[in-house]
Amino acid sequence: MTPKSESPERPETSSPPAQHLASELQILRAELEIQNGKLREAERRERDLTESLRESRHLDSLGRLVGGIAHDFNNLLQIISVSLDLLENDSRAEDRSDSLRTARSAIDRGSLLTRQIVVYGQRAPASSVVLELPALLETMSPVLRSLMQGQARLVIDADPEAPAVVGDPAQLEQVILNLVVNAVDAVGASGTVLIRTLADHLPHVVPPETPARPDQPALLLEVSDTGSGMTPETQARIFEPFFTTKPPGRGTGLGLALVHAIVTRHGGRIDVQSRVGTGTTFQVRLASAPGDLVRTAPSAAAPESVDLDGTVILVAEDDPVVRRTIERLLRRRGFEVIVATDGAEAVDRFNAHAASGIDLLLFDMEMPKLSGTDAYNVIRHHPACPPVLFVSGVADEVPSPSSPRIRFLRKPYSESDLFATLAALREEAMR
Repeated sequence: MTPKSESPERPETSSPPAQHLASELQILRAELEIQNGKLREAERRERDLTESLRESRHLDSLGRLVGGIAHDFNNLLQIISVSLDLLENDSRAEDRSDSLRTARSAIDRGSLLTRQIVVYGQRAPASSVVLELPALLETMSPVLRSLMQGQARLVIDADPEAPAVVGDPAQLEQVILNLVVNAVDAVGASGTVLIRTLADHLPHVVPPETPARPDQPALLLEVSDTGSGMTPETQARIFEPFFTTKPPGRGTGLGLALVHAIVTRHGGRIDVQSRVGTGTTFQVRLASAPGDLVRTAPSAAAPESVDLDGTVILVAEDDPVVRRTIERLLRRRGFEVIVATDGAEAVDRFNAHAASGIDLLLFDMEMPKLSGTDAYNVIRHHPACPPVLFVSGVADEVPSPSSPRIRFLRKPYSESDLFATLAALREEAMR
């Protein structure tokens, strides 16, 4: 009888060494998860610290900006306050004129300060037209000369043959103003500030992304001063936002940063040459306008050739002091004035007086309940809708289709600009 063969023994599925390895692996996985958790926590803390540092730097920059604005505005208000005090007591006409000029200069500087803050927040040119910078400089000349201090001189050398450029008039005007203000600060009460415009034929001056053809020269705008100059360390940082060499509380540190931002938006470049003791020259290069575009000089204020006496005007302004001031000014010139405190009231006042006739509208663009532009968009559908003058301390233009029956003035505006613009609108309405 054949003996039964025994089956071979099966190997154990889990030997003690395998169990040990599995246990070790489980421990390693748990340790890895712990370490990953610590790493994630460390990364979170790093992000929090980085954000805190960024926020701290932002608040520090904002503090310097606010302090600089407050200092500059308080100085301007002080100038205006003293000028008005002197005006009340000045007996000679020459002294009164000097006090008025000083107050006007402070107002112009205040307007420059607010405009540069607004323009700095813009991301692109608000509008683009073909501009002649020599003509723009001629228009700006009175304001630029009012910025000079003491015996300091301003010299403007504008080549009438300099190429035209395509750009935003308000922003390019801001570039010139900021560079001149910077130069005036450098020379103080003595020295010279020189502004030049000319054609630059160097082939490398026009960035490749600009629309200019290679054979066209660039426009070169130079602003030079005979001040104390800058060290290389200062030159390396002058275009940084909020950087300033002035004492704390003086200057916003936005002037040159704004210039750099605007020039870059226009596809140009800006360079600086300076040595301690010899002064500074800023060079702005902009692509020239294509030759097939029509050159446009800055529009001058229309002459007051229209009789405005008896003109009925609806004024919408939410600030009560500004509203009373404008009303007094208009009534003194013979206007019949209807006032509204906001856009919604302006629409109601127009509907109430449209039958008897309203000749002109003067609307502030930023008002509660209904903005000036929204109020006009309601009124313009009326068959008796008159021409409108929009004013604003923030905007640089009217967000509406271009029309000779729509004009714009930026606050603060002068009496002469106000009445010249109203006269142009009245003339347009009578055609």
